[in-house]
Amino acid sequence: MRIRFKHPEYSDIILNQSVSGILAATQLCAIATIRNKARSHIHTAYFAYNNHLELFFLSDPKSQHCVNIQVNPGVAVAVFSSRQGWARRKRGLQMFGTCAAALGRKKAEAEYRYGERFGEYRRWMKTLSAEERSALKSRFYVIKVTAMKIFDEPLFGEEVFIPISLNKG
Repeated sequence: MRIRFKHPEYSDIILNQSVSGILAATQLCAIATIRNKARSHIHTAYFAYNNHLELFFLSDPKSQHCVNIQVNPGVAVAVFSSRQGWARRKRGLQMFGTCAAALGRKKAEAEYRYGERFGEYRRWMKTLSAEERSALKSRFYVIKVTAMKIFDEPLFGEEVFIPISLNKG
């Protein structure tokens, strides 16, 4: 990671170490979307990421969460391992930002990052013809994280949540 965090107590180095460690150790995330005040939705997705803290995932544009994103791009994302024992030191991220279909260079980056993280996906895509690829329903989406809470008990101590706003400049 190469993120500049705005935090009065912790250095960018330690925060980047924590965030990149949690992201590298976790392949699934839960993404919450909302269409209006009365209707929310959550789904899980395999994700890839880059050094600028953008998350990439594949989904069908007709799915409820993608329809919600078209109406309201705001998302909340939870990244954590469900294999963590209750009595053990835990790690996870709560992230907040916006989501949109990945287009142009972002689509190319999403395909690259996703293929790097999930070799099975890359190998499967190589078996498809151009016609078969264009017929696939799923498309890449990119989440741009603007704020987060880090929960990393091994690094920061028991029950310490670190709220952060991001300075990507």
